[in-house]
Amino acid sequence: MGDNWYNWRARADKRVREAIRWPLEGVLFDVENNVFWPASWGERPNSVVARFEIAEQQVAAWPQLVPLYAHRYLPAAPFGPGAPVFSVHQTDVIVFGTNLLDYAAREFGTTRVLPEGDLETSGLEPWSLLAFEEDAP
Repeated sequence: MGDNWYNWRARADKRVREAIRWPLEGVLFDVENNVFWPASWGERPNSVVARFEIAEQQVAAWPQLVPLYAHRYLPAAPFGPGAPVFSVHQTDVIVFGTNLLDYAAREFGTTRVLPEGDLETSGLEPWSLLAFEEDAP
């Protein structure tokens, strides 16, 4: 528990609900204000409402992200203990740890408990594509 941690034990916690929606809100912000529009989404509509509708449909098909700490996210199941931790701020996505232990070491300066393995992002597109500054599908 703490300022940037989410209280998953509290039923209907407003901060948790907002954090779950944060990645979508960030994409929508960039669609409206920063001309984010992957080519794989087709022709970019002139109407903001139409762009939002398409963006919401596209993001709904992406792997769900679970808020961990501040704007750090883990992908939801079935990715398991080797899943990377993403830092998500709008469409600026960074791999902040190759797994939860690596993330904790980077974020909080703790000693790494296990050796760092290869980064596994299979099945995590388009979050991983955004993290590596590639066009998200």
